[in-house]
Amino acid sequence: MSSAHRSGCTACGGKEVYTTKTNANGGYGPALLSGLGRFLDPAKMDVHVCADCGHIELFADGDTRQRLRGSGRWRKAF
Repeated sequence: MSSAHRSGCTACGGKEVYTTKTNANGGYGPALLSGLGRFLDPAKMDVHVCADCGHIELFADGDTRQRLRGSGRWRKAF
């Protein structure tokens, strides 16, 4: 779990936040990190879910974040 969540859910302060790693390639939904995956190595993200309020947060994993800087699809927002 990231250090930002060790104190609890950012929405309700709940103490039961669960996490898993998943592919962000779309499948049956949108490709959330399009252009950051590679053939047979899709972009990945960590999903955090609060068991108390259901709040969900998504975080690109380290390898995926490294691909941002060289990507032609993503531009720096600020």
